Amino acid sequence: MKGILGKYLWQFLLLYFLQTLVFGRLELGLDGMPSFILLIYPLAILILPMRVAKELCLVIGFVLGFLVDLWYQTPGVHAASLTLTAFLRPYVYSLLLDDAEIRHNMNMDRMDLKLSSYIAYMLLMYFIHCLVFFLLQDFTFERFGVALVRSIFSTIFSFIFAFIYRLIILSR
Repeated sequence: MKGILGKYLWQFLLLYFLQTLVFGRLELGLDGMPSFILLIYPLAILILPMRVAKELCLVIGFVLGFLVDLWYQTPGVHAASLTLTAFLRPYVYSLLLDDAEIRHNMNMDRMDLKLSSYIAYMLLMYFIHCLVFFLLQDFTFERFGVALVRSIFSTIFSFIFAFIYRLIILSR
C-alpha cells in the first residue's frame, strides 16, 4: 500500500498546485449565466486505485480539501465536498461497473477502466462533487437552480481537463 501512495503522492501535489496556483480563482462565465469553476483537485481521489482502503481515501480527501480551503479561505467547503466524494467513490464503483471490471481493478495499482466506464464514473463523481460544493458555497437551497447550472458547466469543463490529464499523465 505504501508503494501505491508514494506513486500517487507526486500526482496529489501536482493537482494541488495546479488548482491553487494556476487555476486559482479562475471563474468563467458568459453574460447572463452564472460563473463556473474548473475544479481539478478531486482527481486526486478519483484516480486512486480501487484497492485503497475506504478510510484512507476519506482521510486523503479531507486533508486535500482542507489544504485547498486554507488556500482559498473557504472554511470547510472544499473539505466537505471532497470528503463526500471520497465516501461515495466505492458506491459509485459498484453502481457503474460490472463485477468483472471491479475484480480486475481490485488487483491493479492504478485504475484500468473501459472508456465508457471511465467517462460515466468521472462525470457522475464530478457532478456530485460540484453540486455539493456549490450548494455549500451558497449555503441555501433558494439558489438551487443557479448551483445546478454552475455544477453542470463546472462538471463538463473539469471532466475535459480530467480526460486530458488521463491521456497525458496516466497513460504512461
